[in-house]
Amino acid sequence: MMNKIYTFGCSLTANDWPNNLANSLGYDLENFALCAGDNMAQYKRFQDLYMNKQINKNDYFIFCRKCKTIIESDYRSPFDKRYCADCL
Repeated sequence: MMNKIYTFGCSLTANDWPNNLANSLGYDLENFALCAGDNMAQYKRFQDLYMNKQINKNDYFIFCRKCKTIIESDYRSPFDKRYCADCL
């Protein structure tokens, strides 16, 4: 069984970079990004995977944990003020 990369996040994760990363590493990809989604939706998606025993100890998880949360003004991205510094 091939290892997987699971990605969770907002529209920044719902584009091509997860595919490019998985392909370059030779891993399968499960991208659970949700445009305009919130953290609770991502937590529930992860919980479903865990409860249904669909993950194994060799899988990798990338979670954009700051998206759609209240972002302190001094922690906003210098590139796009709609996102936090972790995301962009």
